[in-house]
Amino acid sequence: PVQPGWQQQRQPQQPQKQLTKHEAPVGSDVATAGSKPEIRFHGYLEALRGALDREQMRKSRNYQGADTMRTRLRSLGVEIDDSTHTFSVGGLTGSYDLNLGISAQEVQFVALEREEARRSQDYTRSDALRQWLTQQGVTLDDRSHTLTTGDGFSGSYDLYKWEPITETVTETVTDVPPSFRGPGAVGDFDEPDEKRLRSE
Repeated sequence: PVQPGWQQQRQPQQPQKQLTKHEAPVGSDVATAGSKPEIRFHGYLEALRGALDREQMRKSRNYQGADTMRTRLRSLGVEIDDSTHTFSVGGLTGSYDLNLGISAQEVQFVALEREEARRSQDYTRSDALRQWLTQQGVTLDDRSHTLTTGDGFSGSYDLYKWEPITETVTETVTDVPPSFRGPGAVGDFDEPDEKRLRSE
């Protein structure tokens, strides 16, 4: 069940240092945002959902389930830090703080994961990722590769030109996954990515 705290808005916080350089996965060159798509976003949403689900288990005192989830996440290359409620996967970071919800940065990384799937012609996955983004109130413009959140944040998901979204105010979450699951089948929303990509 969705916890009430997920509908709360982010509290004002100190601006975080913006990183323009991210560490790529093992075996890849280090990539810089805005240069070329050497960063790999595949699996980011799965890591985010898993970290959130584990935190829900910890909150409900299901420590055995939380430990099992932690082991599963580590097998996927996901590291979690309970002191800061943050996770990292492939050099990318995110928060699983239940009081803060899903940030614009995390939404952007999922949008970039979707774009990566589209470019590799994995349309079933890209459609499922797009459905999740739509559930968060995110609008995508595939012609300009620009996303806009329900709170008015905007940013790029162009794999060659993206820069981290600067978030200084609040972000509201509209969907919280009740269980650890990756993107599923194509959802109920306009045209699938396979058709959309051909028209761009």
